Amino acid sequence: MTKISNLSDLAILAAEMRASQIEADIANEFGHANNGEYDAAFIETSEMAKLSIVAEPENADMPDAHQSAAAVELMMQTMFDVLRDTRMQEGSKPD
Repeated sequence: MTKISNLSDLAILAAEMRASQIEADIANEFGHANNGEYDAAFIETSEMAKLSIVAEPENADMPDAHQSAAAVELMMQTMFDVLRDTRMQEGSKPD
């Protein structure tokens, strides 16, 4: 189990985990692995989508899997950048 003592450690761990996922995605894309669960989550089973309980079904595309992954990575990195060198970073350290 990895011990995280501050936000910088968490950012490094998140980056390492993301790098491992990218490697697995690349291996999968080029046929070196047979685990396409992430990409499969973005496969459209129907052209119609009902986005709320009261809405009528509408024709809506799914987001691109790789673009979505990149967006989440950017959001997480931005969050760590915002908290760095603030009182929030100090609060994440163990007593």
